[in-house]
Amino acid sequence: MSTTRTKPARQAESPLSLRLAGAALVAAAALVFAVIEAFLVPLRVRGPFAVTVGMDGALIPVSAFIAIVVNTGLPFLAAWLTEKRAAVLIPGIVWFVVTVPMTMRTSDGDLVISDMWTGYALLLGGAVSVVISAYIAFTRRP
Repeated sequence: MSTTRTKPARQAESPLSLRLAGAALVAAAALVFAVIEAFLVPLRVRGPFAVTVGMDGALIPVSAFIAIVVNTGLPFLAAWLTEKRAAVLIPGIVWFVVTVPMTMRTSDGDLVISDMWTGYALLLGGAVSVVISAYIAFTRRP
């Protein structure tokens, strides 16, 4: 009886077109979720079941929660679909490219991600979850 271990055979890589489609899918999902998160920043609850975007009511950090969940999961989906570790950066880059311009005022004075605590929670939660996901993916052994 031998105690030496044999290495498992490597699986064949997926075709390049499938890996590119996976990267495009993850990038599109990151774009869509970044826009949804940005427009949910001013969400408020008024009364027991009334949800509004007006000026009255309590702010709820739904956008930050969505950003943390999505920005943690999408990098691992990207790595799985593309079979490349570097793909974990795709959703984070797309999220930053979409989110950061929404924090700046336009020439008309419009602002999507306002300077309320929920806006700051969105930016902090989204950025930290992207960094943690990338760190885990790059430091984990294959």
